[in-house]
Amino acid sequence: ARAAARAEHALEAPDAAVPGRKERPLLVLAFDLNKTIVAVDKAARKSVEQILSVAFADRAVGVVDEAGRWTYLAGTEAALPEDARAGLGPGLDEDAIMTYSDYTDIVYPDVEGQDNRGPKKERDRCKGSFVMPDEPGEALYPEYVHLLSELQQPEAVRNSPWLTHAGLEDLSMYFIIPAFYRLLERLVEENVDFRLQFRTFGHDLDQVAKEFNAYCEGCHPLSKPGLRLDGSSPATRGVDYRVRFTTGGGGFYRCANETVLYVGKNQVGPETTGIKVSGIPAIHEWQRMAYTVMRTPDNQMVGTLALHDYWPYWRECLEAPESGKLITIDREGVEPSGTLQPIQTLFFDDNVYMKEEQDIADLRYSDGKAVPFGVGHTKYLVRADLCEAIRDPENYFLREIEARVDLDKFKYA
Repeated sequence: ARAAARAEHALEAPDAAVPGRKERPLLVLAFDLNKTIVAVDKAARKSVEQILSVAFADRAVGVVDEAGRWTYLAGTEAALPEDARAGLGPGLDEDAIMTYSDYTDIVYPDVEGQDNRGPKKERDRCKGSFVMPDEPGEALYPEYVHLLSELQQPEAVRNSPWLTHAGLEDLSMYFIIPAFYRLLERLVEENVDFRLQFRTFGHDLDQVAKEFNAYCEGCHPLSKPGLRLDGSSPATRGVDYRVRFTTGGGGFYRCANETVLYVGKNQVGPETTGIKVSGIPAIHEWQRMAYTVMRTPDNQMVGTLALHDYWPYWRECLEAPESGKLITIDREGVEPSGTLQPIQTLFFDDNVYMKEEQDIADLRYSDGKAVPFGVGHTKYLVRADLCEAIRDPENYFLREIEARVDLDKFKYA
């Protein structure tokens, strides 16, 4: 209740002085969970093997013949369809070139106003076995096996005394992928002033929080000796990155008439009650103040928000962008009011489709207006590549960030 009251007070006093505010902007890195930083979906009963197969289906490009059969175009597993078209010359119909995941959307389409659980089940079945022998992506099976081996917990991890503390005792594979932890270490090493945001339609926030908090406390098999992200390490400058649902949690409710964030809630619906922030501009400012004004019970700065998005509305709207995960950004060249610190947000999600008519991200300026498609998908949204993150855990996330922002702007002096 006290946390909710602090949040409510912050909203009522946006011009309050921010202790220790610096003129540099704050970098906010928002991450989807499944197939972005997590390779297991317990809630949907999808194993790491299935999740990884789906990741290959999302990125493997093929051509559909006149009989409606999809055939993999060898060597294009890292290319988007438009890249594949550019290299094939005039001999093929451009509309026939697509990823296997896009192909399953055509074969088993959703229909507006109908129960679409059946088509979704068929799409999941096809993608979950895509790389297996005698399946359309069998040519990718050796690479799939290699990446699967990279997700295996080595013996040193399986014998770690911290395994249970991190909630990993029942898994033979990593849950949160090592590349994510390596990114955090690199950002701290380079003195970057950053915050995190976890976003999901699923039911995995509790498990992610358990493991991630163990890492922040130095009680995780992959924790770096001497580095803690719970606010106790001088390197983090008083920022506590642990997930605390009372001060940094929330659940979105969306419908045709309103967008609401319930503070301190997780799963929400039309009957939810409690402290709520209504409207996109107010939600944007609440997030800014959560990172810069509000404090944890230990008087540390809040480093991570964990927000549950409203899946029913996105599905009801057949995955139209304006019904998806609300991501808000400051408009370039416009300073926030009063003494509030400007922020720059990047959002990683495997379902950033690069299609105007279908996307998971509803990208808005702080005033609620939609960000133009071309601007959003080149500067603020990153189509996460789970396969590449597993292949190159040292550099993948940092490389994607540096392709879009100048990290020097966000470094402590």
